[in-house]
Amino acid sequence: MEEELLDVYTRDGKYLGVRTRAECHTENPGFYHKPAWSWVYNSKGEILVQKRAMCKKRYAGFWDMACAGHVDAGESPMDGAIREAKEEIGLDVSKNDIKFMGELIQDEDYWEIGQIFFIKTDKEINEFVLQKDEVEEVKWLKYDEFKKLFYSDIWAPCSDEYKTLIISMFDKIFSKGKVIALCGKVASGKSTYAKELRKKENAIIFSVDELTYYMVDNKKGEDYTELCRRATNYFKNKSAEIANNGGTAIIDMGLWTKPQREDIRAFFKKNDINFEIHYVKVDDDTWMKNIEKRNKRIDEGDQGYDFYVGEGLIEKVKRMWEEPNKEDVDVIYEVKYND
Repeated sequence: MEEELLDVYTRDGKYLGVRTRAECHTENPGFYHKPAWSWVYNSKGEILVQKRAMCKKRYAGFWDMACAGHVDAGESPMDGAIREAKEEIGLDVSKNDIKFMGELIQDEDYWEIGQIFFIKTDKEINEFVLQKDEVEEVKWLKYDEFKKLFYSDIWAPCSDEYKTLIISMFDKIFSKGKVIALCGKVASGKSTYAKELRKKENAIIFSVDELTYYMVDNKKGEDYTELCRRATNYFKNKSAEIANNGGTAIIDMGLWTKPQREDIRAFFKKNDINFEIHYVKVDDDTWMKNIEKRNKRIDEGDQGYDFYVGEGLIEKVKRMWEEPNKEDVDVIYEVKYND
């Protein structure tokens, strides 16, 4: 079996070349390597911890972060973190789910520049597949429970500096609110779902249709399209402000195309905001019944903020709509027609 090779660096991160794992773990190698340390949390504010396998050479049976490991030579730290998550706990991670949080230098005994990643997933415990020679068990802990374990004598030893850093990172994440953007066709039921979600999340709804109704009475055309674009940009920035102050905002929009979904996710990731896309899914038969019901209500004078959905708009939606896949969205809410 070939010995594991790792990229090595100076203390300030200058690349030096490749060394064996054994060389990296000598008493005073004179260079550093970059392991990936991954912390996993969920939407409930819980943290996933692992119990190290009893066959491990170091700290067998101690509790530790969800997954960690060496980064192979030529592999990026993020790719190494994604690989280790799959190998150790059977967690498939996309780059939308993982965030680089920073690094920590460990001198003496370790000679590491630890690369810290946070991964968000809402998997149940029974969905994790454990690498038995690495992991004895995993469990979700509420934040207060985690902190007690983290500072106990059954946690794998780590520096006070590292503990303080990790707690500060989780404090920042858990003290924030979040933004939920709704994806779906016109007349799919997004506004109804937004109102249900508002009660559950104690959230504020930003509706493009509502704003344009007050601004231009929902008249369509090039000016209307430009107004929708500007309204969406305003809602994005205002939602980020609300989330940074601990609140939750719902943006009732469309996100018809994959680039639109990628763009808004990238915006909130760049601004370090907890963000989800909820897809309000409707089958074709239910969609057409929703449109018929909506148009009838408007014809009878009960318009609200809605606009009439004619054949031209229906064809436009069909032409532009790109069905989301599982990586595009975080929640799928299926709508069935209700008389």
